[in-house]
Amino acid sequence: MAEQATTSPPIALKGGADLSQVQGIYEQISNTMRDSTDITIDCSELDFIDGSTLQVLLAAKAALTSAGGSLKLADPPYEVESLLQTAGAADLLQ
Repeated sequence: MAEQATTSPPIALKGGADLSQVQGIYEQISNTMRDSTDITIDCSELDFIDGSTLQVLLAAKAALTSAGGSLKLADPPYEVESLLQTAGAADLLQ
């Protein structure tokens, strides 16, 4: 029997998601992945995102997708959405 996808409450990212924050973001996503296969990241209060955080998000998306789940970013500000589009990571957008 196939496992049923489970959805977690959104993870909220606030301020700047950069190298100084990436370890905490990684841990928060990893902990959530233990119980959920569908994860939403609330980006409504996110100011910017750097490459290290983008790598964590893409790795989490790959892991979740291979487990039959998903990772989506909700309500990103224009700057974050534009970076994702430019980086070829628009599929993270909800």
